[in-house]
Amino acid sequence: VVFNHVIGKIYQGNFESINLFLAGEIKWYFLRGIFQPITLLYALFEAEVAFWLTDIFIKLISYICFFKLSRRLSCSYFNSALIASLFASSINYTIFGLGMAALPYVIYLIIKNKNLSLKHYFFLIFFGLNIDLVSDMFIIPLAFFVTLVLTTKYQKYNFKLFFNIAAVVIFFLLLSNSNLIYAQLFSEPFHRVSWFRETPDLIDNFYHLVGGFFSVNGIKNNAYFFHHLPYALCFFPIILLSLLSKNRTSYLLLAITFFILFIDFVANLEFVNSARNDLGGSLKTIDWGRIRWKLPVLYGLLFINITKTPTINKTKYLVYPLIFLALILFQIKISIVPIGKHFFSFNNLSIEEQNQLRDSFHKQKYNLLIKDIYKFSKNKYSNKAFHSKYTFKNYYDYENYEYVKSLIGDSRTISIGLDPMVAVMNNIKVIDGYHTLYPLSYKLKFRKIIEEQLDHYKESKKYYDNWGERVYTFVEDPNVIKINFVEAKYLGADYVISKYPITNKNLIPICENCNESKTLFLYKIETI
Repeated sequence: VVFNHVIGKIYQGNFESINLFLAGEIKWYFLRGIFQPITLLYALFEAEVAFWLTDIFIKLISYICFFKLSRRLSCSYFNSALIASLFASSINYTIFGLGMAALPYVIYLIIKNKNLSLKHYFFLIFFGLNIDLVSDMFIIPLAFFVTLVLTTKYQKYNFKLFFNIAAVVIFFLLLSNSNLIYAQLFSEPFHRVSWFRETPDLIDNFYHLVGGFFSVNGIKNNAYFFHHLPYALCFFPIILLSLLSKNRTSYLLLAITFFILFIDFVANLEFVNSARNDLGGSLKTIDWGRIRWKLPVLYGLLFINITKTPTINKTKYLVYPLIFLALILFQIKISIVPIGKHFFSFNNLSIEEQNQLRDSFHKQKYNLLIKDIYKFSKNKYSNKAFHSKYTFKNYYDYENYEYVKSLIGDSRTISIGLDPMVAVMNNIKVIDGYHTLYPLSYKLKFRKIIEEQLDHYKESKKYYDNWGERVYTFVEDPNVIKINFVEAKYLGADYVISKYPITNKNLIPICENCNESKTLFLYKIETI
């Protein structure tokens, strides 16, 4: 969202806004989506309005595309509407463009097997221009294999039509992502060339394969299992019924699903992973696992197929309630935690009590969690309203950061215990942030700032050295702040925005509890 917000500023003529990021060392051609027409919404509207318009627009497009596809496959109006709603709800990453939403339309045009009209070309061009290369580079091969399966035995596959559609989509996809291709070919190396993927345990890798196939990954050993629960509720019975259907098309679609996950399984085997880690260039940086995001398309097609079999009549009183329950959970899953905090009067608890509840929740000690909630609810506290960080207003903290901006002007900052992208959203220059593409040289420069901090946290060290998309200070404990503020000053930071009070010889307090916020502190960096 922050990147799109800055792209919107660039389209408005504020070309200097790119300098908000990473000490001004990010170039405009590192920004994903800068040539996608849908990003223009961020130039026309405020970030929050643009985000919601984009989300609604992409989910509406995905609904229409899947509805048309299901009707083409002779699905009833009710089932088409139901599965299209489920498909649209399953799309999590609408900020990455129209790749997921457009895939059903590409499949629809191929199996329709008719010459393309001007209208079809218009939609293909529009979709191609709004597809993200990094996330959706595999949608055309996937569309080919799916349509190969869906083509009836009485119909010859129209390879000419497929290549025509593929050529249009790929050409305009490459056109709208040409900045990333240019950056890959002609700029200095991305941080991605230093990626090092650890080989997972073979048992865990196998569980990931099986769990992914049955759409139950993310439920085991995950405190936020309810984010993944809707997928399991609707897709698991669909897969099970498809396995029992004795239907050739269902089996072939399941084979494609398994093959997608099996590629990821093989890629994580020790000898393959070692070979990949030794590679150089762009091949090393391709995230093959991203194709898993397209599995809801296959599961939706499986549902369409089983509705045509006698199996669905025997199980409809189980399957349909689960699908409706999944639809409801898709809409409320993100709100479960903030709603729970609201009813438990979370903000009325002391810091120690809040931390104790968080610890029990994240470690899934639910018996202890329930006992603590009951015990703490008996205490009398002032009635403080809960402010969810899931809203734009509270996450980006506009009012408090406006106050900070008034104190520091155009100076650059580094954040401690806070998301540095919040500062960027508030037009504050930073040296840290979250970046999927940035220069490797900057990663090495920033590491000097956090070197001692990383030595204290092994997992953070492993993450930064092996992956490193979060260019953060990694302060998890206010009592352990080992940041080299002198190096931060050399890299361009004049101020520190912190969630905690800090005592350091190189920091001069500017404001504590800034703007009466208990979690906002501002310091000026002075080298001695």
